[in-house]
Amino acid sequence: MRHFRQLTMIVLLAASLSAPQPAHAVSGVNYVHLDPALTICNPDGALPCMSYAGVGESNILYVHQSKLNQEYLYHTLEVPGIPDGHLWMSASYGAKCKTGYRPDLAKIYTGSYSSSGKADVMEVSTDWQGWPVDYNPDNKTIPDHILNMLVPFDKALGSPFGGLPSQEEIIAYGEEHIDELMDGGMSEAQARGQTFVLNDALSTHGVIICEGTVFGRRYFKSTSESLPLQIVFVGLNQAAMLELEEDPLPPEPGADDLTFGVAVTQAFLSVVQDPFDSCRLRLSGAFVTNAPTEISYRFVDELGVHSQLFTTTVDHTWTSMIDHYVELPVLSPEQNDLGNLVAAKHGGGIGGKVAAPTDNEQGIYWIEVLEPHAYLSNSADYNVEPCYADLVYDGGLKTPTRQPPPPPIRNFAQR
Repeated sequence: MRHFRQLTMIVLLAASLSAPQPAHAVSGVNYVHLDPALTICNPDGALPCMSYAGVGESNILYVHQSKLNQEYLYHTLEVPGIPDGHLWMSASYGAKCKTGYRPDLAKIYTGSYSSSGKADVMEVSTDWQGWPVDYNPDNKTIPDHILNMLVPFDKALGSPFGGLPSQEEIIAYGEEHIDELMDGGMSEAQARGQTFVLNDALSTHGVIICEGTVFGRRYFKSTSESLPLQIVFVGLNQAAMLELEEDPLPPEPGADDLTFGVAVTQAFLSVVQDPFDSCRLRLSGAFVTNAPTEISYRFVDELGVHSQLFTTTVDHTWTSMIDHYVELPVLSPEQNDLGNLVAAKHGGGIGGKVAAPTDNEQGIYWIEVLEPHAYLSNSADYNVEPCYADLVYDGGLKTPTRQPPPPPIRNFAQR
């Protein structure tokens, strides 16, 4: 399994060496932009979701475990809210033709290809027709904007153009990671209960073809960009973990979910720095049930400190998305001494390894479900730069005065 990374690098290197080199000046084409982007879709939110959006965040592929031949194995690849067998990828695209030319084609293809010239010599990957970009043929400019693409698995995973591992290699990677965790001392139940992430990227290139309005000459320009993809290996729920234990203990009595048949089948949590305010964390969660119900939950950190109780209603879609915010400690300007790194404020680490000295804010959160029955989500850790009163970064320098944030989920103990 470790060899497929080297194989991917060789394929990409060979593709880059064989691709035509871009010209210094392109007749008819001014520029074409292609950059990574992120789309967040909450069907219950105030704003409508963009076209071709799934549920949650884009650029994420979930790998689930199933019971096959009396044993649990990674088996299913899924993108919530997207038709089976497709990746949900977001990108920012923009292009401009020169005076006297207008757009004749605008697309995003898989594969790395940066070049320019006459349109009849343009090369594109032949295994996928590409994703079309809407444009006004009477306007020479396609403004930079975010769009969502649905890329078939078989045109991205295992394809030399996409540069991603195949479905078989992804599943094999997950099983090898489980073996490594068990070699490190975990039981199979503990190992398969872990959620972990593999960071990868989809190789793409954006193309613009501009056609002359007088003589009809056609010229193209393409630019390559790697769109990040998170491959999330989802841990087993508590019921499956108990089944794997050699001497399982009887579950603690709670709500009579067996009587009513309502159960939380998945609870997933991610913790990121709020893109709109770098002095707070955004805790995004998702619940999946087997029937409409109301869920009572709270958050717990690695010190065992609990938040207040919250509730969310799961409708006929059997899915509910949640968002909460936690304020980070704001340090005084005198504490902004990056030359004196202190030890990590929270101990531990992945695999029992102790983190290197850092002044970052670090920690771990879980979602603890109380009703309709006891359930615990995956662990979600964070490692972000500290927040200083005189330097709040949000795409640039900001004044110390900040807009009042949404109420925090609780008063966490000061780190």
